[in-house]
Amino acid sequence: VEAPQQGEWRDGVTPVMRDARTRHFRKLPEMDPGLVEKVETELVEIVNHGAPKGWTYEDVEEEYVEGKDGKEGYWKEISRNQY
Repeated sequence: VEAPQQGEWRDGVTPVMRDARTRHFRKLPEMDPGLVEKVETELVEIVNHGAPKGWTYEDVEEEYVEGKDGKEGYWKEISRNQY
């Protein structure tokens, strides 16, 4: 085995990339397969059919309005026809 050239490390290209492979390809956290399947199914249903039974989705556009004189700001609903 040949020694790495000056400035190169065994686990990366340069010292800045130290442990890059280990960090990038780290093991994923354990997930419950049942939960993953449930969430996947619900997402597919939402994409294909819209909201689940008993739910409604409403697209609301808002903008944050700064409060005057240091008071707390608030969210204000804006109309799409406004522009």
